[in-house]
Amino acid sequence: MATAEVAHNSQRAWWLRAILVLQDPRSVFLALRDESDDAEEARSEPVTALVFLGGMAGGLLAPLFGRLRADPAIDSIDIFLIVIFAGSIYGFFTFYIFGWILSLGVKAVGGEARARQCRHVFAYSLAPLVLSLVLVWPLRLALYGSDLFKE
Repeated sequence: MATAEVAHNSQRAWWLRAILVLQDPRSVFLALRDESDDAEEARSEPVTALVFLGGMAGGLLAPLFGRLRADPAIDSIDIFLIVIFAGSIYGFFTFYIFGWILSLGVKAVGGEARARQCRHVFAYSLAPLVLSLVLVWPLRLALYGSDLFKE
């Protein structure tokens, strides 16, 4: 019972760090040095959320998404589903590819970090991009509406 409560508190701390990384990134990235299995498991859900939301935000920046309304067969619900599906796939592959590249870079300069830890560092670095999805995109939609998705 006590270990479940400790794991829950540890996971809650990593959810808070997902937000805190915008205000005090140094403390969050220092906490990422903990390579224990318990710490990596506790931060797996916040990492997943950051990766998928970051993928959606990154996908919305692609020029293709700006032309979705040019096709009359695509309506607003289709755009919403495309953003979620394509953004999730984009985030997933970007997470593994850039995490792997970061891991190679760390090893090239003589550092010692596992690939999983490098992927978690990359995921927490996506927080500003996720913030743009939460703050900027609703404002843009309110100002421009569906004109955002026209040629």
